[in-house]
Amino acid sequence: YNWRGVSQTTDNWSVQAELDYSVNVTEATQFYISVWGSNVEYETAFRHAETLELDAWGGFRGSLPFAEGVTWDLGAWGYTWPGQKTDIDFVEVYAGLGYDFGIASIKGKIFYSPDTYNSPTEEDSQYYTGDVSIPLPKGLSLGLHVGRWEIDNNTFVGYPDYTDWKI
Repeated sequence: YNWRGVSQTTDNWSVQAELDYSVNVTEATQFYISVWGSNVEYETAFRHAETLELDAWGGFRGSLPFAEGVTWDLGAWGYTWPGQKTDIDFVEVYAGLGYDFGIASIKGKIFYSPDTYNSPTEEDSQYYTGDVSIPLPKGLSLGLHVGRWEIDNNTFVGYPDYTDWKI
């Protein structure tokens, strides 16, 4: 299990489960909420006791009625590690925009936390993402992702700002 390009299981396998619920609020707007869990295994000194991560997120997403193909997404995401020795639970808020060109779709999001990993120095962080999805035959698609995580005063987190990517 990799999160933002960093293994959360010391490059071992993970078992995950997710439960999602959504409902249309209007013709162009949807409310959604999800819970998710995974086993985790960390090598860093401040996170050595965790074996489980439970996350919950939710928000509103939709399309713009006056701009065909444009989508938006606003929400919050909570990260928790039950039974941990060090309280590193934290919350991010996010906002995103997307556009479907037909031959490909693009989207970008910004995630913000005022206190990443519940650090004693209250480290703000921003994570910027850009994604492209290209439809392929037989219901497949090619996904491209790039992200940039910037953490103010990286002392507690223990690593510098970085860029991740995946295909």
